[in-house]
Amino acid sequence: MRLLTCLLLLSCPVQVAAQTYLADFQDALNRCQNSIETTGGFFDDGLERLDEANAELLSNVRDHRIWRFPSSPLQVTYSTYDRGGQLHSTCEVSLIKGATSLTSEQRASLLQSFTHMMEQQIADGTHERRDVIRIPPIVNFSYGPLERGIHGCRVMISLAFDPESDFFSAVVGEQVSHPCKD
Repeated sequence: MRLLTCLLLLSCPVQVAAQTYLADFQDALNRCQNSIETTGGFFDDGLERLDEANAELLSNVRDHRIWRFPSSPLQVTYSTYDRGGQLHSTCEVSLIKGATSLTSEQRASLLQSFTHMMEQQIADGTHERRDVIRIPPIVNFSYGPLERGIHGCRVMISLAFDPESDFFSAVVGEQVSHPCKD
């Protein structure tokens, strides 16, 4: 019986890797939400800082940092930029350049995780659904907190991916399309 159990555990590395991948996504999205919705800043413990020397930044970018999760091909990019004298911050979870594309099962798991988190926060009464313009074939979902973000701006939390390509992104960001509090 022990031998059978050991063989079963050894034959399931994909499930363990998938669970780690999903856990890293949930962790990254939580870190992004906390960094944009509260004044606590971005919590980078356990993440590996990536070199940003090759990043092409716009002149209005005030802060730009990138980290990766050692256990998956996910990276987190946190940026603050100035738009007409008003600061806005974004935090994006995406795949590291050159990473293997997401499988349809991984996309489905990430989508299920995102929608579960969205539905829970909406049910808690702290967030509301916010639909975005659909641009086929991109699949996207979005919602946001009832409270404004760290710079007094409306916050949007979104997940978008293209089932026909490598594009995948989850973003928590202060919107530039809505006025911020003075």
